[in-house]
Amino acid sequence: MKRPDNWKLDEPISRRRLLEIGAITTAALLIPRAALAKEIAMSTDLLKAAKDVIKYFNAYDYVNLEGGMDSNVTLKKILHTGSVKNIKDVKDYLDNYMKDRHPHLKNPGDEPWDGTALALITPEPKNETYGRVSGTGLYFDDNDKSKTPISFTLDFVRNSTSDDWSLFHSFAAPS
Repeated sequence: MKRPDNWKLDEPISRRRLLEIGAITTAALLIPRAALAKEIAMSTDLLKAAKDVIKYFNAYDYVNLEGGMDSNVTLKKILHTGSVKNIKDVKDYLDNYMKDRHPHLKNPGDEPWDGTALALITPEPKNETYGRVSGTGLYFDDNDKSKTPISFTLDFVRNSTSDDWSLFHSFAAPS
């Protein structure tokens, strides 16, 4: 039996949609100079890239969050020991474990996150291919049953100074 549409798509599928349905991996989106959907690309501005990471995390928008990660990303667990390494395992951890727990970050004063608790550690990030941002906040987990003051660092990499930043490492610990 043959399909009447001869296996043609009604409309083109974007790379983002392919990521959402699992037809391609997040790592495939991170090929240097690849055309990324605008909402997945991180910024060339380091502080904005860090704010975007937290914005996507707080909105449970893991498609965009994962789309801005390096394929060798490492996330340190906050309330548990250990880390999650590589984009495949990080995606699985976020989508299948964290999403239902509704984790999010607020300002240290228990107010909505606005990015004012972030600080650039890399002095001239526009001239670098590695950058670090640190911050403090209140981490909420377990559907708001858990509230923990934390200090954190977000490390970013890029191939050249004209490329967007990709999250490479996230470390957080109770403070």
